This record gives sequence, structure tokens and C-alpha cells, in this order.
Amino acid sequence: MNYNRTLAISVLTVIIVAFLFITGNSILTKSFLSIPAGNLILWLGLIALQITNYSINKGFESANSFLSNTIKLLSIGLLLLSILWFGIAYFISGDLGFNFNSNATSFAGSPEAGVLHWRIIYSLVISPIVLIIIYKIGSCIENRKHKTS
Repeated sequence: MNYNRTLAISVLTVIIVAFLFITGNSILTKSFLSIPAGNLILWLGLIALQITNYSINKGFESANSFLSNTIKLLSIGLLLLSILWFGIAYFISGDLGFNFNSNATSFAGSPEAGVLHWRIIYSLVISPIVLIIIYKIGSCIENRKHKTS
């Protein structure tokens, strides 16, 4: 699959997931194999967001500077973290509903684990946006250097 097709599918997925969460669609509360659909949809959206980041930059094919290569590696790391997110969320919550309770007797399922859970989600949403901006600014600076040389 080429970058344009991958980009189109991943952007469409991100838009649909964002729409579902912004509108609070009732499908998010439905259960699929004893797992809230909202958790599965969020997982799909997080992965799609990372793929969108990678596809927008065409896999960082022109990454020839330290900054570009670092951003490429960070983007791949974010994609791997997104793929692993469901397992991580299960591990820190202790259940597939990702519920956190002040009565938890261990870290799993505790309010502190809930804070970690949300920080991971925020990081997976904000980081690719920041990386795209940094990459584009870095590319513009590199292009200006090459034009003036």
C-alpha cells in the first residue's frame, strides 16, 4: 500500500474516532467480547494517529539529518507504544474496562494508575502533532540552507 492510500485511510479513521468521542456516541458504551467498544475504538484511533504522522511525512524517506532521524525513531516508537497501549492499559487498570478505583489494594486499578493511563493517552495524542510541527520546521530550515549554499 502506498503512502497516499495509507494516509487517506488513517486520516479517515482518526476523523471517525474523533467524531465518535467528541459527540459521545452511544456506540462507545457498547460491549464487544466483554470489552467496551470505546476502548477498542480509542486503541484503533491511537494507532491510526501514529500511522497518519508517519504517512504525512512519507515514512521520513528524506530524513538525512540528526533531527529528522531522531523524529523518525520517535515516531516509530510512538507507533509501537500505540500498538502496545491496550496491553499496557490492561496491566495498569487490572481489567478490560480500564476502571480505576480508590479502593484498589495495589497500583493496578488505583487512582495513581488512572493518572498514568491518561498521561499515556495524552502523550500518544499530542506527541505526533508536536513531532510533525518540529519535522516540518526542521525541513524548511534544511531546505533554506541548501538553497543558500
